[in-house]
Amino acid sequence: MTASSAWCGRGLCNRGRTGARVWQGFVQTRAHWGKSVATATVKRMVATVFGEMNGQEHVQALVDLCWRRRFTREAVLRKCVFIKGAVKDNRTWSCSASSIPTCWSKPQTKSNPTTTGHRTDSAPMAEVTLRRFELSDVDAMMAWASDPQVAAFCRWEPYASTDPLLAYLRDTVLPHPWFRAICLAGESRPVGAVSVAPTAERCRGELGYVLARAHWGKGVATAAVRRALRAVFAEVDGLERVEALVDVDNPASQRVAEKAGLRREGVLRRHYWHKGRARDMVMYSFISSDPLPE
Repeated sequence: MTASSAWCGRGLCNRGRTGARVWQGFVQTRAHWGKSVATATVKRMVATVFGEMNGQEHVQALVDLCWRRRFTREAVLRKCVFIKGAVKDNRTWSCSASSIPTCWSKPQTKSNPTTTGHRTDSAPMAEVTLRRFELSDVDAMMAWASDPQVAAFCRWEPYASTDPLLAYLRDTVLPHPWFRAICLAGESRPVGAVSVAPTAERCRGELGYVLARAHWGKGVATAAVRRALRAVFAEVDGLERVEALVDVDNPASQRVAEKAGLRREGVLRRHYWHKGRARDMVMYSFISSDPLPE
């Protein structure tokens, strides 16, 4: 018995990308299947991890769709892992530090993540273009990179000068496999950025987008994400899934993802350590078999 991707390639209790979260994995000889040995082991492991690992908020397991246990089910992640020649859907389950007394004492109520249709009520795609960044774009980038309101839900703090931003542009943005400037039609000056970053699983990429505040609420970000989805699946070999993690307290960014055609899969509890505390994140996805936005 294995917790598929949580075991394959991650090992037992391996720290995730953020310090508040670990991945849980386990394996057991077949002679002991169906005897609750694995369940008892997972219970003991979870209690031990929260007691021994400082700052731990969240234990997460990604498992094949055929597997069940008494963690809280958070979402079905479509085409999220490549295992033995096939791209698989996985469920994500979690147990948080605050739920240790109850996470195995009774079955959890299954959640029913909202499925979002492919809405099109935003600026037409023709109103924006995407292009690669250049070093000369640094001054334009300062319009959003220095804005505390823009940076509030981003991993970075507002930039105070162009020197560190220029270093980021040179060392991170330009070598990035898929990082594009968002430009309004007929203009070359960037008003934002959209990227699809590689992940540990070759079949999926992580979507990110940012936009200068002067252009919020005008459909620009939605149009840029739509155009990015059309381009990235055509340009990146083997890509099956683009996913976006959006803070639960950032409804504007959630609307961008939904209007662009991404599907809301569920809420991942205490998934991400952001500026001093563990945050719940909404998981969105767009997979290669979804109809591309017009």
